[in-house]
Amino acid sequence: MITQFEIDRSKWRFANHGNGITNLLNSYGYMCCLGFLGRACGIKDSELSQVGKPSQVDDEWKKLFPIEFQKYTVIPGMEESIQSTLIEINDHLSNNIINTREERESWLIAGFKYMLSIDVTFTGCYND
Repeated sequence: MITQFEIDRSKWRFANHGNGITNLLNSYGYMCCLGFLGRACGIKDSELSQVGKPSQVDDEWKKLFPIEFQKYTVIPGMEESIQSTLIEINDHLSNNIINTREERESWLIAGFKYMLSIDVTFTGCYND
């Protein structure tokens, strides 16, 4: 089981930062936090490409994500809470909650640690 992974700031797609849409891996090579997690879990880029969230990865590869992502039955149109919480932090929390990139990083570090016991490290520099 994975206990740590890195997010490369130069390829991290979050909120309004980075090229393209927010996917596990988009056509510009940018990844959301869960895309970096998927890659660290051994999921091939071809399986992450153009996929929005872990629950949409093919079943053969989905099992490589942490078991906590598999504990709940995914009802069409609804995501289980761990995925949705991390997606919310990565993509959607409004600026009155998260005001800086550093705050977003801190929230993700805490979220992964608290919910999945996984240590996240941010590396590299932003591209802007």
